[in-house]
Amino acid sequence: FVVLERASGMPRSSILPEQTMILTRSLMHGSIEARWWDRLVAKLAERAPNSEDADALGALTRCARAEHCELPRERMLAAFEAAESHPLRSPTVLRIHADYAWNLLGDRALGERLADEAVQLRPRDVDARIALARMNIVLGNHAKAREQVQALERLNTGGRLDAQVTELSALIP
Repeated sequence: FVVLERASGMPRSSILPEQTMILTRSLMHGSIEARWWDRLVAKLAERAPNSEDADALGALTRCARAEHCELPRERMLAAFEAAESHPLRSPTVLRIHADYAWNLLGDRALGERLADEAVQLRPRDVDARIALARMNIVLGNHAKAREQVQALERLNTGGRLDAQVTELSALIP
């Protein structure tokens, strides 16, 4: 972890070193240093998250969702709060937070609201639209789900989204 600790201290470094140390220790069922979480949250609060930061938050969320990692809820929520505290909110971070809220907190309303905000900020974000469509199907908001499928159809250049559109359409009564 010496190299990761050194990388963590580099000016303007992403949260990737902290995320790697947290995930590694969690996967090994070892103790996670509080300072790693503190630095991760501080970096996210200091500046708007970049794509590496968003990817790191996504990896933490996926690991927790797959039940491979036990990550403290309050630490994850602090990380999302810090990442979303900037004037220009990241649609990718919002989509990842929506996934976390929906699947790990069981907060359907928050998950749907965050996914909707991600779509509003980046209308061409296919992943956010798919997530929002799925959420609305589960919630029984079929008209909203249909809106997302129609938007996906408009984004479906060259048939690259055919499978997703077909699958989602079949789930809407």
